[in-house]
Amino acid sequence: MHQRAGKVGKELVMGQTSVYLAAVTSLFLLLISSASGYAKEYDREWSKVSKGIMDADLKGIAVSMEDKNNVYVMSDKAVYVTGDGGTSWSELLSFRTTEKTINAIAVSGDAETVYVGTTDGLFKGSDRGAKWEQIYRGVGERENAVFAVAVNSRNSESIVLGTMSGIFITDDSGRNWSKGKNLPAQSIVTQITSGGSHHNIFYAASSSGVYKSSDSGGSWNRIYELTTPEETYQYLFEDEDEDISKINDLIRARDILVDPADYRTIYLATSNGLMISPDEGKSWKRLGSSGLLSRNIGSIMIAGNKALYAATDRGVFQYMKGLNHWQSLSAGLSTIDIRTLASHYQTAHDKTVLWAASGQGLFKTELSTDSSSHRNKEMTADEALSMFSHEPSIEEIRRAAIEYAEVQP
Repeated sequence: MHQRAGKVGKELVMGQTSVYLAAVTSLFLLLISSASGYAKEYDREWSKVSKGIMDADLKGIAVSMEDKNNVYVMSDKAVYVTGDGGTSWSELLSFRTTEKTINAIAVSGDAETVYVGTTDGLFKGSDRGAKWEQIYRGVGERENAVFAVAVNSRNSESIVLGTMSGIFITDDSGRNWSKGKNLPAQSIVTQITSGGSHHNIFYAASSSGVYKSSDSGGSWNRIYELTTPEETYQYLFEDEDEDISKINDLIRARDILVDPADYRTIYLATSNGLMISPDEGKSWKRLGSSGLLSRNIGSIMIAGNKALYAATDRGVFQYMKGLNHWQSLSAGLSTIDIRTLASHYQTAHDKTVLWAASGQGLFKTELSTDSSSHRNKEMTADEALSMFSHEPSIEEIRRAAIEYAEVQP
């Protein structure tokens, strides 16, 4: 009897150990093949496309959804446009001889109007920037400094501004303005984004947290508290020589993005990593930072409704959901200090164009549809482990081994 029990126990231990060795081996091979796939997939070409741009330090990009070859970029002092996908650029607007600093840029859905937010109000460029006029000027330095501009996707006359003193809105192309309600009086709003297909919904990132509006910016409710202490940026107002455009770098909430495939999912870029809410801001969690060389995320975007990208001071990264891991896309870039990202989809070529503005010019690369969704089609680590979920646990194998030892003659 003892010999038979010993034999059964030994077979059990050897059998289950083999199962787990197979699991570990499979997972190891999976990770190795994934890493190899990533290296091959993201060893892509970045091209510097700054011909005609006189400024090296670029801060913002606006891409027209109507005309994909029509792209705008901004520096602190000028706005440039290309009509040929970045081959050449021409200057549209310049504040070089003034004290004005450019902080934000946006383009209307029909690609006919460009909006530029500055430290001295909001400027509107009609006929794709051929004619300019100032359509907003606040009362005092804080109201006058515009750091965010968002245009309603279904009504180009509806515009939402983020300033150093809250949010201002217009529904008649700037003829009349009103202040958004329920924000702290001195909230510094640095980013505003629309709710995707829900055109009346807007989200704002500010010095006092993240806010949501369901009435085109008229009233706001805080959905995430991420307060930046006032002493962090107060010196910018006290010293006349300081550039208040630096305020955007001091606010902890850097960028906010609504997933185009699911309006309920919101991403928040911060100075300490990326947050996600699956339920329109009711709950939040932090995404993993494995592979992310810097948590200081300045800009986020989703290309082709699939892949999530981040611009950091250590390069460009893509997030892979299955492995909860970030992959660097910076190979080929001559700089890693990336300020912001933008993209557009080329239907004819079935590719997504990715733009990166940096402290050393503008860069461009192409992502095929297959590569942006490739990771979603492969088996993830969690899926590999789930193959063995029906097998006994390590503790069960340990007990079997003890029983085997006890009955061994």
